[in-house]
Amino acid sequence: MLQLNENKQFAFFQRLAFPLRIFLLILVFSIFVIAALAQYFTASFEDYLTLHVRDMAMNQAKIIASNDSVISAVKTRDYKRLATIANKLQRDTDFDYVVIGDRHSIRLYHPNPEKIGYPMQFTKQGALEKGGELLHYRERVNGDGDARQNANL
Repeated sequence: MLQLNENKQFAFFQRLAFPLRIFLLILVFSIFVIAALAQYFTASFEDYLTLHVRDMAMNQAKIIASNDSVISAVKTRDYKRLATIANKLQRDTDFDYVVIGDRHSIRLYHPNPEKIGYPMQFTKQGALEKGGELLHYRERVNGDGDARQNANL
């Protein structure tokens, strides 16, 4: 009798006992399911964390924007006082940096003094003029996220 051996790729698998083949099949399937679940939960947690950080940053920006000393310094365009307030905020909080602007999106304080007096650059034009909120998120080279927030004064 002539025997056809067309399935050389699965010859090893066919020589295994049937219960062992079923076990290996279930094992491979389980590994794929666990990997998919891990990916899903990682993405869900990352979304939750981003939302939480965004809300926290926006709340902090609103608190800063409602501070009487910040409001009066913005109205009088007291750059020195705004620099003192912003430096204190950077020292005492977890902010990477603080930018303060007026209702026309003109920077009144920026860590880089050369940018003071110039308009803020937004991807969403007119967001602050309409009283909206704007949050910028940037991925750093080392992988840490950097959330920036602006609140309308």
